[in-house]
Amino acid sequence: MTAIGAHAFLGCEGLTNIIIGNSVTTIGTSAFNGCSSLQSLIIPNSVTSIGNQAFEDCIALTSVTIGSSVTVIGDLAFAFCSSLTGVTIPNSVISIRGGAFRYCLNLMSVTMGSSVAYISGDVFEECQKLTSIHCKNAVPASATFSPFSGLQYESVTLYVPKGSREAYMDTSPWYYFANIIEE
Repeated sequence: MTAIGAHAFLGCEGLTNIIIGNSVTTIGTSAFNGCSSLQSLIIPNSVTSIGNQAFEDCIALTSVTIGSSVTVIGDLAFAFCSSLTGVTIPNSVISIRGGAFRYCLNLMSVTMGSSVAYISGDVFEECQKLTSIHCKNAVPASATFSPFSGLQYESVTLYVPKGSREAYMDTSPWYYFANIIEE
């Protein structure tokens, strides 16, 4: 099996854990949408794309490991995963699409890999508990609209690579962050 198709496990409320095989390269649209009991997730290194709404409304999801071959995280992929507290987006990811982590109400920390070049609007909308974002790319990702709508920019610390603080301070929407620290 190389793909988990669209709506494959849509609404499987009793599903608590899954093991995605190393032959899978694509997780389709709404593949696990509404799996409200799903608690942890490991996306293997074979996966290159996570479809739109793939894990939306997985409200019990506390742990996500995204494999090192994923290049695109689709629209609303992890939206409304209200138990998720932290996420590391690997260096392979180039694009994070609209609302990908929207309304992850307990999300406190995000690390974005060194290849993230584009983030769409509302990616982190209403992530009210977010306190730190670690960007590993020295070049600020371009964005449409506001990927951080609803955030309190003065309470979130943005960590950027050494020597890139000025670039972030000069680029929208990054310049809204009151605390930009090089690491």
